[in-house]
Amino acid sequence: MLKDLGLSYCVPYRTEFSSDGSVDLIVSRSVLEHIVPEILETMVADFRRILGPNGGMVHFIDCSDHFAMHDKSISRCNFLRYEEWVWRFCCINNYQNRLRHSDYVAMLRRHGFTISYDWRESREKEQREVAAMPLASQFVGRDIEDLAAISSHFVAIAP
Repeated sequence: MLKDLGLSYCVPYRTEFSSDGSVDLIVSRSVLEHIVPEILETMVADFRRILGPNGGMVHFIDCSDHFAMHDKSISRCNFLRYEEWVWRFCCINNYQNRLRHSDYVAMLRRHGFTISYDWRESREKEQREVAAMPLASQFVGRDIEDLAAISSHFVAIAP
């Protein structure tokens, strides 16, 4: 069916196999949060390279602490309390970055994308929990609504 529609499903996808401007659409769901920020920065730059004029990206990002899925006693924002070195040690087998919604917005804009749609789920419950917890130094002073976001959605268009 994909072939009949002129589509291809490429997993895992490696951008180096795509030529400049050869891709129309990139979609991810619960993927970007598992990529180390430095590598993700490089990937977004390469997404920009391979997307054709007005090509787009749609990303659904689970910004919550994945440990909370299995341990209901912790907040979905619990991971914001740990310094980076501690967090990386905790995630040796299943890495999750802690980029917040605003970090993704800034990254997309740095690489020339126009964000035509962005949405974050930041509920009062998580905002109260974040406001009450001791935060790792990298999160101190940041916007509570942004820190408490547990889900982000983006549609970004290449120039």
